[in-house]
Amino acid sequence: MSREEFVENAARKKVTGKLLVIFVVMMVLLTFFSNTINNFTLPRVTLESPARGALIKEISGKGTVEAKSVYEEYIDSNFKVLEVHVKAGDSVKKGQPILSLDIEDLKASIQDETAKYRQMQIALLKLKDKSSLQSYDNNIASAVENLEKQKKNYQDTKILYDAGIETAYKLKDAETAMNSAQRSYASAVQAKEDFKKDSLRDIENAELNLEIQSRRMQSLNEKAANNGVYTSPEEGVITALNFSQGAMANGTKPLFKLADASE
Repeated sequence: MSREEFVENAARKKVTGKLLVIFVVMMVLLTFFSNTINNFTLPRVTLESPARGALIKEISGKGTVEAKSVYEEYIDSNFKVLEVHVKAGDSVKKGQPILSLDIEDLKASIQDETAKYRQMQIALLKLKDKSSLQSYDNNIASAVENLEKQKKNYQDTKILYDAGIETAYKLKDAETAMNSAQRSYASAVQAKEDFKKDSLRDIENAELNLEIQSRRMQSLNEKAANNGVYTSPEEGVITALNFSQGAMANGTKPLFKLADASE
């Protein structure tokens, strides 16, 4: 082998050795970094020992709180608003005055209806007094007495007629009188029945009218029970006031709306 070939061969081996070293180093580096990158992709877990204590979780945010139950106060008549004691948005307690209405005309109506009720009571008592059947019973008793008398007269006259003592004319008069007494008795009985029907109907109508009047008075008294002052039925917040002071309140919309604080 020549000197040039020996040098060339030695240089080739040196290069090959360097390449082998570089390859080995690269393999080592790739192996190390691949494990490190893989570790970064794995989930991180923190291990803590259990201990006693409260679990607290805080959540923050913004929103609007709405009441589940809203109370609305209506009236079925027209009344002037004397005073409004609160404003929309105010918090009120149960029984706290909200507004006052002028019910002086209502009080006058109650007095008039009370007087009318008393008059109807008096009329009913008089009607019951007049419905006494004593006079009709007396008429029936007289009719019975007369009928028995005429029957006996007819029987006596017939006996005399059969004996040839009385005439047919007398017998005919006795029979006519007996039949008239029979009709008078029937008329007295019918008059009593008709009066009973009419009286019972009149009394029943009077009692029904008295009952209607009583309910009318009860309704008026219920309207005036609070003396015109409307209060909060529950603790809550006034969400609406539909009539201002001096306005004429009516039943087209509620006097106020109350959001129940308990719900």
